[in-house]
Amino acid sequence: MPAALDQAGQMQAIRDRIAELLEALSESELVTVQKSVEFLYHGAGLHTTETAPIDDGPETAAERAAVQQARDSIARGDKATPHEELRRELGL
Repeated sequence: MPAALDQAGQMQAIRDRIAELLEALSESELVTVQKSVEFLYHGAGLHTTETAPIDDGPETAAERAAVQQARDSIARGDKATPHEELRRELGL
């Protein structure tokens, strides 16, 4: 059997098992599973920005300093870490 077909069969077996497990969960457990799967699907950063409360407080001195530090780093031409590399490092 070609490897691609074997892998497809394995993936279908995984999907089938997940469906079986979902049928056994309570409604509240399903909500938790939904949130977890959406987190995986969208990624941690998007999930965080979608669910984080709006910060409508005044900017603090520490926040202003951090922004200035970032701007200075950009102006110096410091190397930035690419988004995909950060995702790999964080296991996302």
